[in-house]
Amino acid sequence: MDDSRQVFSHFALDSSEASAVQREFERVLPSLDLSQRAKVLSQSAEVKKALVKYKGRPGIYFWILKDGGVEYKVYIGQTQSLSARLKNYISEFQPHSPNDYKLRVFYDFALRLLPNATLDLYFSEKSKDCLGNEEKSAMEKYRPFFYKLPRPDSSEKDKLKRAFSMCCQSIFEQNLNR
Repeated sequence: MDDSRQVFSHFALDSSEASAVQREFERVLPSLDLSQRAKVLSQSAEVKKALVKYKGRPGIYFWILKDGGVEYKVYIGQTQSLSARLKNYISEFQPHSPNDYKLRVFYDFALRLLPNATLDLYFSEKSKDCLGNEEKSAMEKYRPFFYKLPRPDSSEKDKLKRAFSMCCQSIFEQNLNR
């Protein structure tokens, strides 16, 4: 394994985990380009099909990064509708919900280290009343990259707070000048 892949090795799916993913989840979208350079992701035929097929379907989703035959556990989440959640992920940056954009930022980060990496989206349909427990169980079982991320330090939080404040103030000023 070269040095670039070594940095993600802690998150590589082992053979038993890979088998479990295949049993527990269905692959919804293979090789989705979530990089910030990707434009109008909702226009791809595969994405359009997934948006229709998974509308209103609750469950647990799993993003897996692939490179050179190795699969890396990235993110597990819950959703009331995979279609709606996918729309969040493929949208451009939204100031009211910057957390949805973090996977696109992660993918750009990963591409700097693994230029040929791709992202696959997996899904397991679940009852709405058990989503929290199912997500927690999957997180504990697979421990993906986004499992218990460290908190940003105060200076980074302050930068984000200032940038968000500037964005909001600009919107407020535009509203006054209509």
